[in-house]
Amino acid sequence: MPGGPTSGRSFNGKSKPQVVSGYQVAERHLQSFEVCYQRGQIGKAFSHLSLALCILPQIKEQYYSRYLDIFERWSATVEENNGFQQAMTIFEVALTRYPDSPDIHHLLAKTLYRNGNIHEAWTYAVMAQKACTHDPNAQETRARLTNALVDRWHLPMLNDANRNSAFKRAIEAAVNQGYDVVLDIGSGSGLLSVYAKRAGARAVYACEVDKFMCDMSGNILQANFNEPDIQILGRHSNSLAVPTHIPERVSLVVSETVDAGLLGEHILPTLQHAWQNLLLPPLPQSEPSGQQEQEQPSSAQGSGANNQDESIKCPSPSLFGKVIPQKAEVFIALISCDYISRQTRLKNTNLPFFNGRRVSVKLEEPYMSEKLSQVPGGFTRLSNWISLTSINFNSLNDIERHLSGDIDRTLAIPCIKSGVPDAIVLAFNLYLNEDDYISTNPETCSTLWENAVYPVLDLPKVTAGEVVEIELNCSGIIKLSVLSENRNEDDCVNLSVETLMFLNSQCTVNAFLSAAKQAEAILKNQSKSRTPDPFIVCDTTPFPVAGLSLRSEFPNCKLYVEEENVQKMLKEIDIDAHLCEDLEDEVDILFIWPVTKEGTLKDGLIKKLLMYRLMMAETCYVFPQTLELVIGLINSPALGSMTRVDDSNTCGVKIADVFNIVKTQHHLDVPLDALPHSLIIQEPIPVLKLSLTTADTEAADRMEEARSSRSDNMLVLGGEVVRYTTEITIPEASTVTGLPYWFIMSGTSSGTHPETTERAASALLNSSITLSSRGPDSPCNQSILMLEEPLRVEEENKRVALKVSWREGVFGADVQVI
Repeated sequence: MPGGPTSGRSFNGKSKPQVVSGYQVAERHLQSFEVCYQRGQIGKAFSHLSLALCILPQIKEQYYSRYLDIFERWSATVEENNGFQQAMTIFEVALTRYPDSPDIHHLLAKTLYRNGNIHEAWTYAVMAQKACTHDPNAQETRARLTNALVDRWHLPMLNDANRNSAFKRAIEAAVNQGYDVVLDIGSGSGLLSVYAKRAGARAVYACEVDKFMCDMSGNILQANFNEPDIQILGRHSNSLAVPTHIPERVSLVVSETVDAGLLGEHILPTLQHAWQNLLLPPLPQSEPSGQQEQEQPSSAQGSGANNQDESIKCPSPSLFGKVIPQKAEVFIALISCDYISRQTRLKNTNLPFFNGRRVSVKLEEPYMSEKLSQVPGGFTRLSNWISLTSINFNSLNDIERHLSGDIDRTLAIPCIKSGVPDAIVLAFNLYLNEDDYISTNPETCSTLWENAVYPVLDLPKVTAGEVVEIELNCSGIIKLSVLSENRNEDDCVNLSVETLMFLNSQCTVNAFLSAAKQAEAILKNQSKSRTPDPFIVCDTTPFPVAGLSLRSEFPNCKLYVEEENVQKMLKEIDIDAHLCEDLEDEVDILFIWPVTKEGTLKDGLIKKLLMYRLMMAETCYVFPQTLELVIGLINSPALGSMTRVDDSNTCGVKIADVFNIVKTQHHLDVPLDALPHSLIIQEPIPVLKLSLTTADTEAADRMEEARSSRSDNMLVLGGEVVRYTTEITIPEASTVTGLPYWFIMSGTSSGTHPETTERAASALLNSSITLSSRGPDSPCNQSILMLEEPLRVEEENKRVALKVSWREGVFGADVQVI
């Protein structure tokens, strides 16, 4: 009724009775939220609080932390019970309430990543990390997604100035000859496409199946051309057709779809399809010989004799097709290498668990890849380099010969030195034309490629002059094996690389066996007053040497392992074990292995430690008991070239501003002692100690410590934030590029268990056992945190601050001049 008592009043555009009603409804939802929250009804609590926030958005800040708490738990429950798509509906609700929440963006990134949506996950991870620049969880998630999106070899490849200039020269020469309609297969960043366009190509098509790389290359083209006239085809070249996808057959295909084994990225079927469906016919000329008999691969990228056929001077080359690279020459050699053998076969002969069966690595691929020029301890070549084959990429017949198995044969390789053959290694010369080639010889060349390594698993020591027969099989991928090796699979136990490295680390195995002796003394003391119930032993190491040692003394003890693949491996050698996730009884003995072979802490370590803590008996023996994080300071230009792109290496093409959004901040699995680098400080800095018994952390003695559950530039979720800062003196002017880190583990049972009356047992219990994840005998490599930008220290004895942020086992570090 006009003129009524409330008709002329409003609040935020609503009449007063509506505002009161809204508050009342919101209050009822908040009350229901509290009741459901106390009862553990997380789904209902989430719904009530979401509705209250919708009605009263002004209370969003007040309830932010609690909303995140129930949202995290409820979204995880929905995903586990109802699947990914249902979980996404929960995220949609949360994002309508808090569209700019870095915590929700972070959780969404992890959920998308877990379910294979890497591109979309990366977008949300970037948003979270930009809002919380110092949070180690946000940094780690973005780094993992970056590594998942872009193969790390892209960075050193783009920084390989010699490789880039060689491709540029070859492409320019071909375009100038008239091969001016270009298809770049596996175009990646689009660098080769830019070379072709700048050389004057009439049309350029860039074919790249990876969506993220397509987006990146589009931005790179925009940065280099006012109107980039290069068509990006976001599909595999084998699905291209003329004229459906490109209007005409092309005269030039450029491609670098090669790997350490040359053919592992399926370049042969790719080029076969291209010659049959996309390329003009090849220029008529005599076929080159299939074999290039040379004693060894050429030592460096360089020039060869120009023996082009006169038909190359054909006045109309645009009527014919051509491929860059032109050909490849492949070589193999036998080597002895301790670093490879430690990953591929059991060398520790003192272990009794395998009953004389051969123990070796289980490979999912025909070969491993190693940068042989930088393996720890180096390698010894036991034979000359022997020519394996030569492939002419401009001959469809030659391509099909290598696809059909026609080159399969047995090669006799004479040994020039005595030693144990650990691997057959492969190197190649990749000819871009007759004048330019790239070599992957690990002894004389510096190149971006690693070398294919075919493990030799059962060949004893050879002597100089002895001949080893190698079997070659090639049906698109080169496979090599020693003909005389024992191939009885029933007599073989296959282990992972991680397990073999662990078992081949004499120091590590001895440390755990010593810990088992300590535990044995404790159990013997307890068994005097204990009921017949079996002892419970948990061994989370890659192979439970300590747990099995205890079981040999106490046959009725129950052994638990952490990984299902370890349980299956033990079953293969007739050993029964249970999974830790099935634990119901108190744990008497706990052996922990907290570090991955890549040199990082295991995912979810803190949560697992807290779980074990709840299951520990009062007298539980734990080894190791403490883990200390130490950090070094290094300068490594070699590592810098693997971290970010420098435009000075790309022959004038602007790439860095676009590509460096995916620069590497965290290098994993680095053999630090073999990496070219210089030490900035001689001794590493102790940062913190983590108790593997309680999961508590404490700062190293000389470091300042600050703790907080919420601080600026930090996520709310993720647990307590612990920050450490210490000052370091840099002795001379230098540049800091990276912070390698590793872990020192130690344990002693002194003072933590009941007194033993036996003098020998007492001495054993008081002994200390220490392990390091760095060293020639360690089963781990190291990981390195890269600085955002290299830190240049201009003066001697300059003080810098090392700042570390730790959050439940995930950490980040930085160095700043004081």
